[in-house]
Amino acid sequence: MCTGKGKIMKRVIDAHTHVTEDGRWFNTSYDASLARLFNEMEKAKLDKVILLPVSPYISNEFVYRICKEFPNEIIGFASVEPLKVKAIEELEKAITKYELRGLKLHPRFQMFRPNDGRLYKLYKKVEELGIPIMFDCILNRPTPLRDQLPILYDDVANLIPDTPIILAHMGGFKFLEVLAVANKNKNIYVDTSLTLEYFYRTPFQEQVRFVLEKIGYDRVIYGSDFPERSLVATLISAKKILIEFGVSNENLYKIFYKNILRLINK
Repeated sequence: MCTGKGKIMKRVIDAHTHVTEDGRWFNTSYDASLARLFNEMEKAKLDKVILLPVSPYISNEFVYRICKEFPNEIIGFASVEPLKVKAIEELEKAITKYELRGLKLHPRFQMFRPNDGRLYKLYKKVEELGIPIMFDCILNRPTPLRDQLPILYDDVANLIPDTPIILAHMGGFKFLEVLAVANKNKNIYVDTSLTLEYFYRTPFQEQVRFVLEKIGYDRVIYGSDFPERSLVATLISAKKILIEFGVSNENLYKIFYKNILRLINK
């Protein structure tokens, strides 16, 4: 990847990775160990990765310990169970004490509807803390699909209009719905994980390109979804696809590096 001046641009941050304490990834054969993450980071020549916990399966304390040990390689987000009584207290601790840089929520696994009014106090706390919030936005099991639709984030974006909201996976099968929400709300961002590759060389490829272009490359962030996706293979594939889409060198730099740093104020 090159800059507009023709110099080789090697700076890349993968903004969507996970590891677990025992290296197991739910009921799958994926290796979610820290050792594999670092091995692939070295091969991919990544500058940094953002580590995303999923409460209660991956704790903020675990992510904090990794960030403390590897501050030059790892940036940590927090996660809380949003409907739990102490969710706001746990988030404040994760950001102020552990110095984690954002909040990751997972509606499918944490079993909540994003625009549930009971979550609004938590969202206002995110706004107060001045951090971005990322939602898993792929439509899949186990939560009913009607509770995962990207259109639901319109309510969240309206509630906290100055807070960056990252819709991970571009909404998957509903990427056009994500475009509608992002077109209306300038605080909506997307990450490219899974969806960019999933629709490549399908009849929907041009629609994905159209969505990214219309949302604007200032609001697109690169991510792999490690451990289910290889850091190395995903990076190679994403660069190839985006270059085929005609994305300029300046915008590639934003997607792979600059945009996420701007959101976490680092």
